[in-house]
Amino acid sequence: MLTLEQRTEFDQFGLLHIPGAIAKADVERMDDVLWASLANDHGMHRDAPESWTRERATGIQAAARSEVFAAMGGPAVCSALDDLFGPHAWEHPSYWGSPLVTFPSAGRPWDVPHTAWHLDAQAVRSAPRLPGVVVFAFLEPVLERGGGTLIVAGSHRLVEHIARSADPDDEGRSADVRKALMHAHPWLRALWSSDEKIDRVQRFMVRGAKIGGIHMRVIELTGEAGDVIIWHPWLFHTAASNCRSIPRLMLRQPINPVSGSARRVPCAST
Repeated sequence: MLTLEQRTEFDQFGLLHIPGAIAKADVERMDDVLWASLANDHGMHRDAPESWTRERATGIQAAARSEVFAAMGGPAVCSALDDLFGPHAWEHPSYWGSPLVTFPSAGRPWDVPHTAWHLDAQAVRSAPRLPGVVVFAFLEPVLERGGGTLIVAGSHRLVEHIARSADPDDEGRSADVRKALMHAHPWLRALWSSDEKIDRVQRFMVRGAKIGGIHMRVIELTGEAGDVIIWHPWLFHTAASNCRSIPRLMLRQPINPVSGSARRVPCAST
């Protein structure tokens, strides 16, 4: 069961961090499957950094539907989802976990990007109270500036305001919502614009800004192996470079609220 502090964290910032949500043995099995797939599909090997020849590995076919990843949906994650949505009120995925892999970017300085900021769900007026969540599972440690996804903490609350006041026929696309927010808020306009004179880390990650009574700043999604982060799909987010010496290895799973035809499947018992 989520604590009051965890519920407050999710409501205010759109994030819920669950340390050690997945057992060590399960994480190690997932890690082995993912590395085997990287070797088979891309010739990238765990102990051979010279084989990490691309920044992002996609199309990892052997790992895409591995039963080993079912442990991602264990008791800790399922309990948190029950608390957020209500018991039996979210759709259990047929398969858990799509791999996210970001290899080190040699020689590239790290900074807060200004491009590709987007939402993972349309901000429509008809959306339910919680339109879904995204679950991230860490298979290996992800350190600061190590390729972790960047999010604008608290931005889901601005997006919710736009959605609730939108025309019923508005499609709530990321680009349209971003344009509206850029027009209304100078801090977001600067975040999503290219200005080489700005110290982007200091302005957007350290100082942040207060917009409409909501304190927002850019944060990295970092954690230890076995940690899980559950986050709101109306958080603006983007990919970042990995300036560490180790790859970022994670699993991603979107979760939707239950529909009339959806059937709840029991969670993994590990």
